Amino acid sequence: MEAAVEPQIRTSVSHPCLSSPSDGPTQILPFLYLGSQQDAMDSKVLTPDALKQEGHFMRIPVNDTYQEKLLPHFEDAFKFLGKQFLYF
Repeated sequence: MEAAVEPQIRTSVSHPCLSSPSDGPTQILPFLYLGSQQDAMDSKVLTPDALKQEGHFMRIPVNDTYQEKLLPHFEDAFKFLGKQFLYF
């Protein structure tokens, strides 16, 4: 008789990201960028030339950890993104 093999459960220890220099926001779509709070507050990033149209921002108050629950924010984020398509 073979011994039962216990399935391995993967775990990770996650900590919030430490402050680090930012390369700026990442372009996701022609009208959509993903960045940090630091990016949103950087006047060099938010110049009139950088944002051709009026800037629209959404802050999702989460920590950068594996344990952070993102699902509760999806509905508001999808509504926000849907409105942004109207401006593009």
